[in-house]
Amino acid sequence: MAVRRINLPDEISATTSTTPPALADPDYTAAFELLLPEPTTRSPEGWARAVFEDAPTALRWFIRTGWRFPLGFQLGPSGSLAHVLGCRIIRADRTTVVLEQRSPLMTAHNIVFVERSRIVWTTIVRYQHPLARPLWSVSAALHHQILPYLLTQAAHT
Repeated sequence: MAVRRINLPDEISATTSTTPPALADPDYTAAFELLLPEPTTRSPEGWARAVFEDAPTALRWFIRTGWRFPLGFQLGPSGSLAHVLGCRIIRADRTTVVLEQRSPLMTAHNIVFVERSRIVWTTIVRYQHPLARPLWSVSAALHHQILPYLLTQAAHT
């Protein structure tokens, strides 16, 4: 199973058109696709939790620390049913979960779309401050390495 970067899928484009205005015109988008050999029984929220909350402890700590400092995301409590690793769940249905992170610098949505044996993870970011662009550019480079790894790990659990 390989994770590959893809263009923003139509399913996600439709989701972003109904998101809050903060993300109506995003500054950054990235989508990753994982194709499984068989249909998954895991929900989109289950995938989000497996990716973030079941990550190795050191990597989970690194991610949360990076979100808080320097990105400044206001995170909810770990272990909360309304949050995934501190990201607020703002929408969840049988095919999609949308996680939101906010800071004075930017707003980010992680959207997990599940369709039988296809998982698409999309990250959308909208900048609110001039410092957001350079901070996110560094974070994006890490994001492009870490997220495919975590998706692959989640597929094996």
